[in-house]
Amino acid sequence: DDYCTVEVPQPNTPAPAPTPEQKKAGFITFFPRITDTVYPTTVPTDQTNGKTLKVSAARGQRVSATFAVYPLRAFKQFQVRLSSLKSNGPDGRVLGSRNLQIRLVRYFERKVDEGTYVPKPTHLVKRDVPLYPGFTRQYWLTVDVPADVRSGTYSGKVTLAADGVATTVPLELTVYPFMLPVHSKVSFAFYYHSPFGKKHL
Repeated sequence: DDYCTVEVPQPNTPAPAPTPEQKKAGFITFFPRITDTVYPTTVPTDQTNGKTLKVSAARGQRVSATFAVYPLRAFKQFQVRLSSLKSNGPDGRVLGSRNLQIRLVRYFERKVDEGTYVPKPTHLVKRDVPLYPGFTRQYWLTVDVPADVRSGTYSGKVTLAADGVATTVPLELTVYPFMLPVHSKVSFAFYYHSPFGKKHL
């Protein structure tokens, strides 16, 4: 009979000891780089510790940031919600739901060897999920900065509600006083090899 094995990379370091505040919340929030691959087994490290989710952009730019949640105990429902971002400047400009998205990172098993697959982050969904101890969840923030906003700092928060008990993570956007040049002649391509063969494409 045909069979396959799913292998999940294991962390090189043990999970850190939670602070009293993290114990009370029931999870540890940490901030990997957007270039880091976060697996369900990824644990927080000294390099990913922090208390504020920060992102910066030029006017008119789309940018991303990410954070992850390492659960210390089980929760039946975990919700993540974004507030608006309000300028700290004199105009009080607000960036709302038209400019902000928060989505859950989902996985798809990718073939790495004959009969061996590894779960890889492949797509983003808007979904509330349960939490399981030691099973890391990653979230992806997308910000579309309007071209006409003033430069400066915009502040908001991410609300994390575990079985109805909410904690917040400060969110800070820095907008630079310029726009990036438009490269209309740059070409892009995307290629994906299906592990299931052409008949499934």
